[in-house]
Amino acid sequence: MRPTGFIQCVAAFALMATVVAAAACSASDTSTADTSTVVAPTAATSTPDTLPAGTSTLDQRTAKALVTALNDERRAESSYAAVIRQFGSVRPFSHIVGAERQHQELLLTLFAKYNVAVPADANDQTTPVEYATLRDACSAAVRAEQANAAMYDEFLSYTTEADIRAVFTQLRDNSRNKHLPAFERCSTGAGTGQGRGQGFRN
Repeated sequence: MRPTGFIQCVAAFALMATVVAAAACSASDTSTADTSTVVAPTAATSTPDTLPAGTSTLDQRTAKALVTALNDERRAESSYAAVIRQFGSVRPFSHIVGAERQHQELLLTLFAKYNVAVPADANDQTTPVEYATLRDACSAAVRAEQANAAMYDEFLSYTTEADIRAVFTQLRDNSRNKHLPAFERCSTGAGTGQGRGQGFRN
């Protein structure tokens, strides 16, 4: 028979080994759980490089001025094209209609630069006005060009961006100093005829 003290020592040693093994297993389970955890990225880690479409860097009033100007130039092109369909390729409409397209292109460069949303062109859905005579059409164009120049005068009273002011000034001066005199002559019966003539840009 072995001494009782010896048996007790062996039992204690076995118990201690069991506790150590259990602790090691528990640590292994915790480590495995931690390494398998996936942390979802927060919203702050996905900041866009550019502004969303239509989020303008301009103040609201100036952005609206760009939209109004583009719609007015589109309306002018649509109206003058309708006159040409009704009366043929008559001056001054035949060369000014192209200038209205150029005006829109100038404005659209500003839309792109300042990230202003480009509105849909509603003029394709409207019924064009028909005139009794070409002189009547020219008289209507006189009023349209006067209103166009006045519109740019208003925009220039509060627009501060140098490049936008330059475009507004150019388009206003073209309307007042080139288009308007041509339509005024046409409204009196002068300066009309078939074809583009010498024409002018803008």
